[in-house]
This record gives sequence, C-alpha cells and structure tokens, in this order.
Amino acid sequence: MYNNVFIVLAVFLAVLVFGLTLLFVSMYKKVPQSQALIRSGFGGVKVSFNGVFVIPIIHKMELMDITGKTIEIHKTGKDGLISKDGKRVDVKADFIIRVNPVWDDIQKIASTIGVSKANDSNEIKNMFTNLFIEGLKYSSSQFEAETIHQHLPKFKMQTLEYLGNDLNGFILWDLHIYHLEKN
Repeated sequence: MYNNVFIVLAVFLAVLVFGLTLLFVSMYKKVPQSQALIRSGFGGVKVSFNGVFVIPIIHKMELMDITGKTIEIHKTGKDGLISKDGKRVDVKADFIIRVNPVWDDIQKIASTIGVSKANDSNEIKNMFTNLFIEGLKYSSSQFEAETIHQHLPKFKMQTLEYLGNDLNGFILWDLHIYHLEKN
C-alpha cells in the first residue's frame, strides 16, 4: 500500500516538475537578431537584446526593429537646393537612420512614438525627411554652385555635423550622396 502511494506521489511530482519546466521554457522569449524586445508591465519596462521571461497577462511584449532604414532625398530642377552664389544645385542622397541600440534610447522611442511607428519605414521617413532636407540646404548654402561637386566629402561632413548624431533615440548611421552638381 505504501509502495503504491509512493509511486503515485513520485509520478505526480515528476509530472509537476515537467509541467513547471515547460511553463517556464514557454515564457522565455528569445530576441531575433537585429531586434530589441521591450517588455512592459509588472516590474516596469525592460529592454533586452538576448531574451527575457514574459509572463502572459502580467507583461506585454513588443519587438523593435533596430536595423537601418534608408530615406531617399531627391532635390532636383526647380526644387533643387540654393548654393552660396544663389544658383540651383541638384542633389540625390540616401540617409540611413536606425534606432540607437542603447536601453535608454529604445525606451525613449517606445514611450514617445511607439514601437509600431518605429518599425514602419514610412513613419520614419515622414518624421525625418524635412530635417534631412534642412541639413542639405544648410550645406549647399556653404558652397558655390560651380565647385560644389568638387567638395563632396566636405559637403557630406557639414551635413552630418549640422544634423548631429542624436535624433531622439535614433542615430544617423550614414549618408550617401550619389548626385551633387550645378543645375
């Protein structure tokens, strides 16, 4: 009789341990490469690049894409930029922007614009296009139209310096200017 009770108790404990192990394993969420996981709810906000426990009902989980997004700027013809000598300059450039992979910046973006907007390339383009155009306008006003293409590296550096690195949690990762000449 005691043997049967002992066997039943051992099977019950084994099933319980197995069930709890499965439960804990299912609550651990791994983060795919090039994304950050934002867990909010009980215990506050936690940002992880590796993995974290997410308990259903208690926590909310969102994945933020932290890869670079390209914003194309084409200012040509009558929409071209104005040079130092008042002439039009055509420019075509790609700005590559990404979420700064730092806990504070990711939390700032998640709480201000939200994860879904931060993941949407069109939303990012709408947020930054005018700023990037202003950076290009500033740089074009520093050069004469006849020689602007000769100063491409300096033009690029001035644009990057004007815009700065910190863009409310985003960073300007790179700038490719593939067309810059007098109109």
